[in-house]
Amino acid sequence: MKTVECYTNDSPSQISQHSAAWVLPETLRELADDGAAGLILELIEAFRTDTAPRLPRMREAIANADTKGLSSAAHTIKGSAQQMGAGAMASICQELETAAMDTPASELVRRLNALEAEYAEVSRAMSLCI
Repeated sequence: MKTVECYTNDSPSQISQHSAAWVLPETLRELADDGAAGLILELIEAFRTDTAPRLPRMREAIANADTKGLSSAAHTIKGSAQQMGAGAMASICQELETAAMDTPASELVRRLNALEAEYAEVSRAMSLCI
């Protein structure tokens, strides 16, 4: 079992996790240390609110052979995931973004399934903070 630092009610706390799918990045941790823990919670919620509807749109893009739409959504999530400390999510998005043009749909769906599973883990970890 690994420990993930989280900030709740403007004070640091240690939360035990089965997975370290998400770790609050150092830059955000420093903001929380400077009294901006409320902002961190808002960023977490914004990340979750923005990412969740993009995943089914990515599935639709694959079904419609919309490589530009898939690549764009993967790129957007990748940037957000990197900023929020979800490195595995960002890596999967990078794969999807790169593979969108010349990879069979079945492989893209497999990678999207992995992204959705990773997002579920990250979201679960983040939900312990809000």
